[in-house]
Amino acid sequence: DTIGLDAVGTGLLFKRRDEKEDTFYDEWGVFYKQTTEALSHPVKGPIETKDDIKEYQPPDPEAPWRLGELPGLVERFKGKKAIMVHHRAAFMWSAYLTGLDPLLLSFTADPEFAHALLDKVLDANIAMVRRAIRAGAEIVSLGDDYAHNFGPMMSPAHFNEFIQPR
Repeated sequence: DTIGLDAVGTGLLFKRRDEKEDTFYDEWGVFYKQTTEALSHPVKGPIETKDDIKEYQPPDPEAPWRLGELPGLVERFKGKKAIMVHHRAAFMWSAYLTGLDPLLLSFTADPEFAHALLDKVLDANIAMVRRAIRAGAEIVSLGDDYAHNFGPMMSPAHFNEFIQPR
């Protein structure tokens, strides 16, 4: 509000669980080890097989704290500024759940696995974003990393089959 922007934004919250001094699991079941980097990166996810996907339960979209700052932003800015929620798209959560290399390899070696995992994450994301919209979000921004510094992580054909539809 101080610098006169046309929109305000926030992200949906995710909790850590089973936190130790330098490691933790997030509520997706992904294991992280903290390093000197600003952000912790995942070490191992809970999904390795198709059976794991079937049994996996994503975070509860209805968790009372999920919306974070959104209700306050809606109360303060509704009708005055656009209210935006940013959320990861299906690709990176899927990569966290199974590992980036295994996910990318599955695009060729086991497309059924990749589609099932991406769809599972997509369903959870849709439920969370729908809740944010019901709470007053007017703009939803989805973001993921699809490239390295030297080029895309996948071929255009794989992007069009696995990522773009979601």
